[in-house]
Amino acid sequence: MVRSKKNRLAAVGLLLTLLVVSQLSRAEEKTDVGDRGMSDAFYIAIEPTLVSHFGDANDIAYIKSEVSVRVNNIEAKDFVNLHQPLIRDLLLTNFSVMTHEALNNRDKKEQFQKRLLTILKKELIKEGAQAASIENVLFTRFSVYQ
Repeated sequence: MVRSKKNRLAAVGLLLTLLVVSQLSRAEEKTDVGDRGMSDAFYIAIEPTLVSHFGDANDIAYIKSEVSVRVNNIEAKDFVNLHQPLIRDLLLTNFSVMTHEALNNRDKKEQFQKRLLTILKKELIKEGAQAASIENVLFTRFSVYQ
């Protein structure tokens, strides 16, 4: 009976050792993937909420929007956070030239998002190469008040 108890303890010890070794090898695999240049997506909220007017003097309306920028690496995340004032200015400037037609049409709104992405990259590339890592501009909340 003593012998079977020792065998069980040895078996449990062996299983625990195998489990730990397995977990360590998985952790090393994840580190290797990160070292090979695989990247994660980071979403950076442009804060505070953006409010802008648009339209002509006879038909003015307001946009209230929460915007996030998606980047593909940690350096680009830091870059976007550093340049948030410039990003806010570019977004607000472009919101003010929107039209009622663009706001009421899903395809035009998506085109506007793509245009914003192009503008951000073009202007931010002057500040650093990390601008190329900006992958998307997302409207996480978008309201129009007339």
